[in-house]
Amino acid sequence: MKRHENRSKNITMKAYKLPKDKVTYNYRYFLPYAPEWGDEKFCNQRLEELLVFCKDAKIDAVQFFVNTLPGTYYMPSHDAEEQRYWSEWMKNAVKPALAKINVSYQLNLQMILGASSCGLDMRDEYEWDFLVNQYGDESLGCACPLSVKFRNVMGEMLKLWASTTPDIIWIDDDFRMHNHGLGTPRGDCDFYCYCKTHLSEFAKFAGKEYTREELVSEVLKPGEPSELRIQWMDFLGQTMTESAAWMNRHPRQFFYVA
Repeated sequence: MKRHENRSKNITMKAYKLPKDKVTYNYRYFLPYAPEWGDEKFCNQRLEELLVFCKDAKIDAVQFFVNTLPGTYYMPSHDAEEQRYWSEWMKNAVKPALAKINVSYQLNLQMILGASSCGLDMRDEYEWDFLVNQYGDESLGCACPLSVKFRNVMGEMLKLWASTTPDIIWIDDDFRMHNHGLGTPRGDCDFYCYCKTHLSEFAKFAGKEYTREELVSEVLKPGEPSELRIQWMDFLGQTMTESAAWMNRHPRQFFYVA
């Protein structure tokens, strides 16, 4: 196995491959970390209990929930720096402990855009632009995936967790364009995104500028989908695909599979 030339940025590792003709038991788990969820003694005890459970239950992989904000399960952390101690512990203690019992170390980035702020206005806590729903209202904290500010902040979080070199990074279902918990005048499901960036990018895609009201009217029109609705849905699909590709690029800079 050859070492990558840029040793300061890349880590040589073997490619993780699922075993053939065998059910893989992947255990999704939130492991408490200090100091937010207890002292070091308590957190290390929970790690030891996890190791015993994995051996007794014949668990093949553990998928750890990370990138969540303390106090809520449904919103991401504010930045990478506030998670650094947590990530270092996962890298230097948790991953090696799993390796000793031949259990795959995997991560579930529980929050990327944010699922819902649960009615709390958290916009002043985040340095990014927010999703805008069909009524023109901003979400109370959930990020627009096309926001440059969001990509700067979340990019650092992705790099932080990728630097712990998990076998797999899983993205959760908050990466979506509907149901981010924002109440609407009619009580219907909120759907996205009609921010200035999305509208501007769609104008380039469609070759014509449209207002939020025009797009929403076409999206909700009964009967056969109109050409504009088809264009809009195709555009959303492409922006989500591009955003997923953007997320995928960050972990890759930490790995050199030989």
